[in-house]
Amino acid sequence: MVRAVCVLCVAAAALLLGGCIREEAQPPATAIPAIPTVQRPPLASPSVLASPPPSAVPAAAGQTYAVRSGDTLSSIAQTFYGDPNEWRPIFEANRDQLPSADSLQAGQNLRIPPRPVAQPSPTVGT
Repeated sequence: MVRAVCVLCVAAAALLLGGCIREEAQPPATAIPAIPTVQRPPLASPSVLASPPPSAVPAAAGQTYAVRSGDTLSSIAQTFYGDPNEWRPIFEANRDQLPSADSLQAGQNLRIPPRPVAQPSPTVGT
């Protein structure tokens, strides 16, 4: 009797699972409609941008300085402006001679622009 019940259970499982495992035909794939493309003009080849020309400094307003051995932009800024942190205007005024801030060489003649005017800090209204 146990054997008959087992056979019935296996048969019922086969019938139930038969519907789940049945292979169905796959629907045909739908094609994506072609979208016309727009022709774009060719890109220009990248060019090396030159650094911006140094700002024009009137001769009367600025000075020149002959670099000595051991000088740095900070030490020159200290000499002319009293603040070693104000070296950037000197660097920017001499970009045609200085590829980097560390490229000073003894004997170079640098343009020293007038000391930058400090920007007033914004105040909070009360």
